Amino acid sequence: MLKENIKRVETVAFSPDGKILASGSWDETIRLWDVATGKQIRLLSGHQGRVTIVAFSADGKTLASGSWDETIRLWDVASGQLLRVLQGHSSKVYDVAFSPDSKLLVSAGDENNLRLWDVTTGKQLQLITGHTSFINSVAFSPDGSLLISGSGDETVRLWNVTTGELEHLIQGFMNRVESIAFSPDSKTLASGSWDKNIRLWNTTSGEQLRILKGHESLIGSLAFSPNGKLLASASDDTSVRLWNAITGKQTRILTGHTDVVKSAAFSASSRLLASGSREETLILWDVLTGRKLALLTGHEDLVWSVAFSKDGKMLASGSVDKTVRLWNTSNGKPLKIFSGHTMYVKTVAFSPDSKLLASAGGEKTIRLWDIATGKMSRLLIGHQSIINRVAFSADGKMLASGSDDQTIRLWDVTTGKSLKTLFGHTNIVNSIAFSPNGNFLASSGRYGVVRLWQVS
Repeated sequence: MLKENIKRVETVAFSPDGKILASGSWDETIRLWDVATGKQIRLLSGHQGRVTIVAFSADGKTLASGSWDETIRLWDVASGQLLRVLQGHSSKVYDVAFSPDSKLLVSAGDENNLRLWDVTTGKQLQLITGHTSFINSVAFSPDGSLLISGSGDETVRLWNVTTGELEHLIQGFMNRVESIAFSPDSKTLASGSWDKNIRLWNTTSGEQLRILKGHESLIGSLAFSPNGKLLASASDDTSVRLWNAITGKQTRILTGHTDVVKSAAFSASSRLLASGSREETLILWDVLTGRKLALLTGHEDLVWSVAFSKDGKMLASGSVDKTVRLWNTSNGKPLKIFSGHTMYVKTVAFSPDSKLLASAGGEKTIRLWDIATGKMSRLLIGHQSIINRVAFSADGKMLASGSDDQTIRLWDVTTGKSLKTLFGHTNIVNSIAFSPNGNFLASSGRYGVVRLWQVS
């Protein structure tokens, strides 16, 4: 359950391999999430203003973030370390995009021009001018030869990357352009505007191919699926819509957000779609069915935590009603109710083999449940306050727990014994995650501190 952002989520992006989801927030932080487990991997801090955009390089090694603080920051995805700060903008940065070879970065914002950067050195290579209003969307063509920009001047412009010269000027909008996206084959460009419409363009001729109508407010984000079959659009009308990228026909409306939807991104498999909203939630959707896989909300909601089994056949939910419920994901029917908690359940996690379920919350203890029988197999006692997160190691032999008592505890899953208590946080431990090899554990607290622990 991805619920650590304490302010509005402004932007989301999947890593190229679909294993990591990055989210940027009004709280000036970027968070990296493990898509398979829903656990937070890292908290990246440093911006001094809202984070408006996050983007992964094509090789997945670098993350770029743009902010109202007029800077772009480049981060090492593996370590979470800040690589460099790109300075030059004189106003808010609204969008960034990597070139297909990950060597270049383009950025734009409130100052009407585009800046092209060398990712390795951090040096600005070009300043591209021509727009007469702010630029809120930029992208490279998949072959890396063109830059595309959408602006409040109601135009979309295509630029030659090598020379910085204007190749095409696309007009015909009734209002400012809020979002743009290239199709995977570079042949089609999609643009979303404040006029509530999406336009598809031929990138070779600059001709408009069709107009997609249906949204009832501005379109804040567009994304083509990696297989090129679908186009997703996110809007201030609180919906996400899926379109056939070839015919332009609307195939599905995804409803569930209750406030404007600011961002949408496909996973590499084209099967998952993530959307971020100003209501402080993220939603993961099944693209094939349109089914909402997870509503990632704050603690005010009735259900505080959800987790999928590794094979995706079961969903577990923990609630303020003091129960854990097991659901069949294929039909949505309940399988079991695990009763025994005396206070709210805040976190649930499946073991890697999906035979055990761990749950914890307000009562300071962790319960291990046998999924086959529905019976509690172990009660783990040791924490002195609320338990916010539990996580299994990749081999399933160890369980980690993070608590309001400012500690992390490691448990032997077989015996239920406490193996070690990790001290160092000076406030509550909100999130924990094991590295895939089981050697490291990452933890984060309330005030933007991320700690890496060597488990051995």
